[in-house]
Amino acid sequence: MQLPDARVTVWPIAALQSPSTTASEASLELNVPATGGRVQLQVAKPGSLDGIVIAAQPVPRGCPAVNEVEIAVQAACLNFRDVLNVLGLDPSGDLRPLGAEGAGIVRRAGSTALHRAGARVFGLATGCAMSLIRQDGRYLAAVPRVLDFEQAATLPVVWPTAHFCLCEARPACGSAALLHSV
Repeated sequence: MQLPDARVTVWPIAALQSPSTTASEASLELNVPATGGRVQLQVAKPGSLDGIVIAAQPVPRGCPAVNEVEIAVQAACLNFRDVLNVLGLDPSGDLRPLGAEGAGIVRRAGSTALHRAGARVFGLATGCAMSLIRQDGRYLAAVPRVLDFEQAATLPVVWPTAHFCLCEARPACGSAALLHSV
């Protein structure tokens, strides 16, 4: 997630799918700081999407812990909980780091981590809307060769939710299921 010194436009997918919303109405313009290095998406002022900024990311110190991997993030997903967070409506009342699922390339790995440097991984990673993260490797999986980073980053929350609803909850044969806001 090395961004150039410029402006970045973010388009919410749901807004773009609405026939009554134009891309310019749905977009959010963000200034990218002239850091020339790592950046992070953060909430500067809760209460509005205008409170989202791109800021310089501090450099992680030390080596990854034994089960940890350091990942150069290539794609991060923001979901409904992130929107609640930005708007200051998170039920916990906490202001959380943005992003909970993402994909990227392992740069460094702890001594017993499941993934090694160079591996393409995806999974759950709190606060992954930044250039470089550290995450327990047990919450990550290898990106299948048939998926790109953006596709892989969408799977960690949606796929298990849908799988549980359709397979584990065992809906009756012939019944309908609506999975909403997963």
